[in-house]
Amino acid sequence: MLRISAKILLVVSFTALFGCEDFLERPDASGLSEDVIFSNMKEAEKVLAAAYAFAPWGFPTYMGADGSWNYAFRMMNHNTTNLSDEAHTQSNAWDIQALNYYLKGTLSSNLVYPYLEDKWMFNYQSIRSAFLFVEKVDKVKDGIPELIKTRKAEALAFVATKQYENFKRYGGVAWVPEYTKLSETYSTNRLTIAQTVDSIVGLLDKAIPDLPVKTENQEFGRINKIAAMAMKARTLLWAASPLFNPEDNVSYFPSYSAQDLIKYPTYSKERWKTAAEASDAALNLALANGYRLIHKGDAGVSSYKEAYKASVYYFPNDPVRNTEIVWGTRVCKTYNESEWGRYFRIPWGKLGTGFLPMVYCTVIPLQNFVDMYEMKDGSDQPSDLYSRPNPYDNLDARFSASMFYHGYQLEGNIRPVVDMSKRSDTDKGNNRPDAVDNYTGYYYSKFIKDQEVTGELSFHNCFWPYIRLAELYLMSAEAWNEYDPVGHKQYIRDMLNAVRNRAGQPNIETVPGFEDNQAYMRERIKRERAIELAFEEHRYFDLKRWKMGDSNIGIQMNMMDVTGVANAPSFTKKPFGEPRFFSNKFYLYPFPLEEVQKSNIIQNPGW
Repeated sequence: MLRISAKILLVVSFTALFGCEDFLERPDASGLSEDVIFSNMKEAEKVLAAAYAFAPWGFPTYMGADGSWNYAFRMMNHNTTNLSDEAHTQSNAWDIQALNYYLKGTLSSNLVYPYLEDKWMFNYQSIRSAFLFVEKVDKVKDGIPELIKTRKAEALAFVATKQYENFKRYGGVAWVPEYTKLSETYSTNRLTIAQTVDSIVGLLDKAIPDLPVKTENQEFGRINKIAAMAMKARTLLWAASPLFNPEDNVSYFPSYSAQDLIKYPTYSKERWKTAAEASDAALNLALANGYRLIHKGDAGVSSYKEAYKASVYYFPNDPVRNTEIVWGTRVCKTYNESEWGRYFRIPWGKLGTGFLPMVYCTVIPLQNFVDMYEMKDGSDQPSDLYSRPNPYDNLDARFSASMFYHGYQLEGNIRPVVDMSKRSDTDKGNNRPDAVDNYTGYYYSKFIKDQEVTGELSFHNCFWPYIRLAELYLMSAEAWNEYDPVGHKQYIRDMLNAVRNRAGQPNIETVPGFEDNQAYMRERIKRERAIELAFEEHRYFDLKRWKMGDSNIGIQMNMMDVTGVANAPSFTKKPFGEPRFFSNKFYLYPFPLEEVQKSNIIQNPGW
């Protein structure tokens, strides 16, 4: 059972402590009546904005003068990139403790904000705010009926999004079906996996008809029809995946008594078909309405690297038009364009002249992930790659678009060459950051331009690429490969090749060692998803839905040790730190102990 009233009171007190605006609490906590809040559309919109303020966001924001940073505050300066085989943190300071709960296996159900990757209470606070808007917005005196209908649909789709985020973390969710006042106690049992999926999809199906196909200009950042359809496809893909739909009907924790909270009762191959059809429906509607992958040769795009980087960097109305962001979430309390610039995706520190002389980058890619990148001909990296001159030059263009490495020359007027050789803590070289606490031989760069690092440009106004077109291609390829690998063989290849070709990679059927079978394609689709969606908060959860925690999370991570002089380096792969921890209980998070104690909600297994 979930006792909503106690939880929401905790949220109110916590957000007040950090200075968040109180749109959500006004009708119950601040003395302003619902009649005042919903007297006009401008005020009513603030309630919906309070939900959007907790939209999915990959990295922490910079701190605003009003304390607004805590809206996106997740694992201190880190996101789930640092929990998988993608990356680690450079920091050995106080903020590493948040990651260590996961990396060393000391996570428990009684940890509280801000150490949890997931913000349980923020999820339900935003759900409550969205439902408040749906229930009360009809009271506004100046409301336009069509706009109200659209905004209600947005709110319902937002609730579904937050419950999807809960679903992939917790399994069967605690479902809140409507707005509840702080004075009310609303209790509900956890839904089964089947009920959870049906409930999320049901909300989305209700919202989709009333949403606009696209949202651009001032509407950019709001949920549109294609985004809601993509959320439906995501939910169904998770439902079909081995974590919740194991082919052998054995869950990740067989001794758990409430199996229907962590998996379907029986495996069904048809779930893959349902996910495939939903992915295709979203993709086809997107393509029919002007969404397309950004390609080399488009206006302002002269290379495969730039095409890939543009997909997460530009807004739809920028000179280089972003034609593939389906939902770019924005963390702000209003929809004013002037607020966009306050929020950066990048945990870098102070900039100066030259390459990173004063910078503090918290994300350092791991060699494990670097090893996944293909050569430009589609072949695997040869065993002697790092004994060759300029070993990184012939890798997939998405590599140089995603991270800095030894010998990389930054673009722009200054054009320094990156020196990743680690001399000593006192002799760091001219082109390395001050901090050397942890070191892998790489720094990530996917969401920024080189000129921003050198100080030639200011950081670009930003959004988080929560859903982009490439993901729809990859979801379709994965789902059809699981359901009908023979009958949809060419279609699966076409979906995969569309993403590969944008990066300059050859068709999958032409790569060295290609095998014409389902198992081979399954692994190539997983690999393509890792590379294409690198650092976008997919990898950690993908590995869990595929039940690959033991092989890719709880393992020894590696680094690249660069020694010698800068222009004649030696490269040596070395272990990085101690082996990471993973056990089966980590496939789903624990519900907060506070919730379990006060409402008897059934805890996930192992916690």
